[in-house]
This record gives sequence, structure tokens and C-alpha cells, in this order.
Amino acid sequence: MLKTRLSEIEKSLPKGTELSIFYDRSHLVGKAVSTVQKALIEAVILIIVILLLMLGSFISALTVALILPMAILTTFILMQ
Repeated sequence: MLKTRLSEIEKSLPKGTELSIFYDRSHLVGKAVSTVQKALIEAVILIIVILLLMLGSFISALTVALILPMAILTTFILMQ
């Protein structure tokens, strides 16, 4: 993505001007995003298991696990 964007920008530069990538961190950023996604999925599963153990009912645990994030999201949307 970075290389294609640079080629687009390079077309609008004056003749003789050249862009080059000095240090490409896109791979590192991609791995960091992947790690965060994995951690979030693990956290959600752990929270549902803990709620299941505490409440004793799968439906109750799933309901609480779905309602709490929606309540937080709704609060932030209404704050704007």
C-alpha cells in the first residue's frame, strides 16, 4: 500500500524529484494490529467464561457480555 501511494505522489512531483522509502515499518504495524486483535479475542472469551462461572447460565453470561460493550459504545456516541 505504501509503495503504490508513493508512486501516485511521485507523479505530481517536479521532474527529477524521486521518493524513496528510508525505513518501512508497515510490517511492524501490521503485526502489532494482529497482536491487539488476538489479545481482544482472548479477553472476550475469558470474560464470557468468567461470567458463565459467576452467573451459572450461558444465556445470562452472553447477555451481559453483549450489553456492557453496547452500553459503553452508546454512551460515547451520545457524548458527541
